[in-house]
Amino acid sequence: KATLTGTPLLVSRGAMIAFQGDVTFAYEGSGGVSKYLKAAATGEGMKLMRCEGSGELFVSRGGHKLHLLDLAHGEQLSASSRSLLGFDASISYEIKMIKGGIGAMAAGGLFNVTLSGPGTVIMASDWPVVLNTSEARTLVDPNAVVAWTAGLTVTPKSSMSAGALIGRGSGEAMQLEFSPGGYVIVEPEPMFTGPAA
Repeated sequence: KATLTGTPLLVSRGAMIAFQGDVTFAYEGSGGVSKYLKAAATGEGMKLMRCEGSGELFVSRGGHKLHLLDLAHGEQLSASSRSLLGFDASISYEIKMIKGGIGAMAAGGLFNVTLSGPGTVIMASDWPVVLNTSEARTLVDPNAVVAWTAGLTVTPKSSMSAGALIGRGSGEAMQLEFSPGGYVIVEPEPMFTGPAA
């Protein structure tokens, strides 16, 4: 539940399940040609709607637990668009590239969304685990990444062996390695977003 008191809230289109009070909804553009082109090429775009007015807005994503992260002025967070549900209109966002060429594409895409405060971010994640990248070398499944400290260097890595090429691989051939000096939030299992089989 989000309480609207005049400050607009941007949420993923389709996330609203109910509202009480005087709330209006409007399409929120992609934020410029460069964002649109990156989103079209990578799938990391945010399809947003602007919610304004006075009242209570209820949002959801597939029954996942929602977590509120408060960003101070100038504080940044990088997030996967799969887990990003919404944020205050005071937050600026940019689609940024994860460098690494073909390896990055194989590891789940070249781009992520970087958010800059001040404001509150809404993340959808059931049982997040927070990893301190300064404690040990940190590599994660790209499909399990929820968010991380902006500014960390992210490098695609391959653990593929010859066995993987002939059907005896582990199934976890690509990972993202994060540099020391921050935190990575991951889901214990990759988030399932499709219909039940």
